[in-house]
Amino acid sequence: MKKKTTCYCLAACINFFLLTCNLAAQTVKPNEQVRFRIVRAYLIVVSVEINGPKSFDFLLDTGLNTTMITPALAAQFNVRPVDRVELVSVTGSTITPRAILPRLALGSRSTENVETLINDLAVLRKLDARICGVLGQNFLSRFNYLIDYRERRIEFVDADDYFRGTRLPVEHNDGALLLSARPTKLDQT
Repeated sequence: MKKKTTCYCLAACINFFLLTCNLAAQTVKPNEQVRFRIVRAYLIVVSVEINGPKSFDFLLDTGLNTTMITPALAAQFNVRPVDRVELVSVTGSTITPRAILPRLALGSRSTENVETLINDLAVLRKLDARICGVLGQNFLSRFNYLIDYRERRIEFVDADDYFRGTRLPVEHNDGALLLSARPTKLDQT
């Protein structure tokens, strides 16, 4: 009987050892955090890499469905327009050159062949002359991320179930993300 108990204890210790080794061998990838700076109390500016290690200041715009760069940045990387498209904004519409960036990266998140519009970004550059592009949804929508204004960081995660809270359904319409909302009655006390 004592020999049988010793065998069970030994088997349990071996299983525990193997389980511990297995858990230790699994690498837990921490969520990546990318720092940003704020311009005019609410505009997020991030460092973006184009085709290599040199970084450039881009405004992060979750409401824009494409990415934009200045003509000077396009010339620096020899980016040539492939066609022209109509850019519609709250200030009106203009015909704008469209090009393809071979590679675009924010932190370790990168993607290839990113559509970009070439625009002088005059209004943005008046706010901050270092801004030479806008990072839009055609890049951002490929990743799970959380924007933390208080800590001035963007947190990227790989797992879909990391974020806590209520997930809201999102619809895609012509490259834009639409969020349904219902009005609530305000307490008028």
